[in-house]
Amino acid sequence: MTTEDVPPHGVQLRPLFPSAALAVTTFQLLRRIDRQFRAVSAGHEIFDFQNDLTVPAMTRQLQDYSVQSQRLYRQFFIVDAVFPLAASIFLYGLHGALLRAAPSRISGALLRWHAPLLTLLPTLFDWGENILFLRVIERWPEPSPAGMRAGITFKRLKLISLKGVAGLTGLYIMSWLAVMGTRRSGHFQTLVRRSAPRRSPHSGSSLDEILVEKVDPRKTNPCLARKVPPFLKGRQSVPRDHRDAGVPRHS
Repeated sequence: MTTEDVPPHGVQLRPLFPSAALAVTTFQLLRRIDRQFRAVSAGHEIFDFQNDLTVPAMTRQLQDYSVQSQRLYRQFFIVDAVFPLAASIFLYGLHGALLRAAPSRISGALLRWHAPLLTLLPTLFDWGENILFLRVIERWPEPSPAGMRAGITFKRLKLISLKGVAGLTGLYIMSWLAVMGTRRSGHFQTLVRRSAPRRSPHSGSSLDEILVEKVDPRKTNPCLARKVPPFLKGRQSVPRDHRDAGVPRHS
């Protein structure tokens, strides 16, 4: 049986709950660390939350960092190693479930090509970004423009891959909804045909036609429907009294 022969079904989300819960928990922890970081870093956000970051901006912000800033960023680094992985595992399972729930040639090919593994790309770029930014912060006040540019590059690659994964997620969801909608529409039409009243054989006929059809013996007895021989047609069509009129009787 091929993938497209498998009937569509609902998406099984229960196995995805642990990774989703871990992703939500670690993200909340990252936001809390960021609030503490801003309190000791002149209000600057952690580099990971600044999507429009540039090398001059990083240089200016590093001048306001303290020892506590470096300590908090190390904590952020550890938690941020878990968050993107948990989010990617959740998306990996979601993409696989959506593709299996709407079987087709395309979804079967994507599963054979391990397309859900694309959800791990943002994690790889996020890890590279974190390592490069941590190295820049640890080496400060020694400037590291090359490390800053490399970290910004990994950040941009992470954002691009996140947009791609988000687009694929939306596409898979719409494809699954389209398949389920088509299936339910066909099921609804089948129910309508089964529940529709059957057309009576006498519908559209007048009362006289119905009565004639019911009392006509030729409709029910095929023997009476045979053709009458030509030499009997005259005798059957003339009443007995009329046949006897004018014929002399022998005494």
